Amino acid sequence: MSDHVFDKDRFREAMGDMSIIDLSLKLGCPKSSISMYLSGQREPSKMAIQLIALNLGVNPAWLCGLDVPKYSNAKIISAEEKPTTESGDGLDRELIKRLMSLTPEEIMKVDAFVQGLLASR
Repeated sequence: MSDHVFDKDRFREAMGDMSIIDLSLKLGCPKSSISMYLSGQREPSKMAIQLIALNLGVNPAWLCGLDVPKYSNAKIISAEEKPTTESGDGLDRELIKRLMSLTPEEIMKVDAFVQGLLASR
């Protein structure tokens, strides 16, 4: 069994015509990191996989090579749209930190749960 959890070929496919420069600007990471992910020299962290998937509009579990649908219903969030708490107590940072520690499969479950909550409004 492989120790790799990131599929560089699917990453390349998900990027389509997007340049390394454009993606690095969207993600806020060095171009060299994207290049190393594409070449297989380095694997992104769980958090980076989530951010890459979100920005490319694909399912993070698919990006990891799992047999799941390619496309995600997740919305790309700009810096201006970043959710914050009204009290400014850092809850938003804690929530993001907790989410980033989840596996792609767990993220998909959380996403489905949140979609259910929003649909019931």
